[in-house]
Amino acid sequence: MEETKLSKLIKGIAWFYVSIHFHINLGPWDILPDWGGYGYILLALPFLAKEASSARQLRLLTIVLTVWSGLCWIFARRIDGFPGMLGPFGPITESIITVITLYFHYQLLTDLAQIADNYQCSSGAWIRHLRTVRVLIGTMLALPISWESNGVTRSSFALLTVIQLGAALSVCRALFVLRKEHRLQR
Repeated sequence: MEETKLSKLIKGIAWFYVSIHFHINLGPWDILPDWGGYGYILLALPFLAKEASSARQLRLLTIVLTVWSGLCWIFARRIDGFPGMLGPFGPITESIITVITLYFHYQLLTDLAQIADNYQCSSGAWIRHLRTVRVLIGTMLALPISWESNGVTRSSFALLTVIQLGAALSVCRALFVLRKEHRLQR
């Protein structure tokens, strides 16, 4: 089967999800930087918007996340990192970026699930389910909880982290399945 532009974009997005979950560092530098993946999504958004109109909403958020992750990547050698350079605005800025990131992934996965539904691919429901798990767990992990305070919270943090990792790997797999299903539909 010949690969369509859409299936190539879905494959690129799937690899982006792999790159944001697996960091390969050479010294202080991540050779799979998040800004590269966000940049790819930014370029893919106009085409995705033809398939799922709500993808247009992601443009500004994608630009913000690309710039933020780029600055964090550039200043990774600093002990306090880029957020630390912002002084007292660092924590609030990180909280805002966390909210933007959660919404970005929620909306992107919703759009990809809609595209799956449009092409009668069975992976749409699974992508929506994983999207919800990732957002709920990501929100819980972002709460200002002192995870190191006692054994119960440490254990809870470990459990949430394992669930989040499992959901992240499942999202990657679901996107590769969507790409395969879309190729077979054509």
